Amino acid sequence: MVYLHSAEDYPSFDLEPQLVWLGQIAKMFFSSKDTYTTDNARQLSVAQRKCIFEDERRLITAPKYTYVACMLQCRMHKTLHMCACVPHFYPKIGNRNQNSPHHIIIQSDSKRIPQI
Repeated sequence: MVYLHSAEDYPSFDLEPQLVWLGQIAKMFFSSKDTYTTDNARQLSVAQRKCIFEDERRLITAPKYTYVACMLQCRMHKTLHMCACVPHFYPKIGNRNQNSPHHIIIQSDSKRIPQI
């Protein structure tokens, strides 16, 4: 499987792979293209343009808005709401409780698993 993402982002299982194949591949070539939106698109609603500008939504988990960073923040808030803490692998923000890996095992046994 091949996942493609921005250099400013990181892979996430929320995203579908762009390429899946069976068998072996000897060589693979990629070319990249930047996609951008001009300021004229601000006239449209977020639903119409299906994207947001960086200044339209601030994240506490990342310096720059990306879909993956937004999903990470949503999961973090959901976990914080349900467990009053966040797992150790999420970014440390303020004085919020961070769990150790031991606590993750305990949480995984819980029947209250967040649905995102």
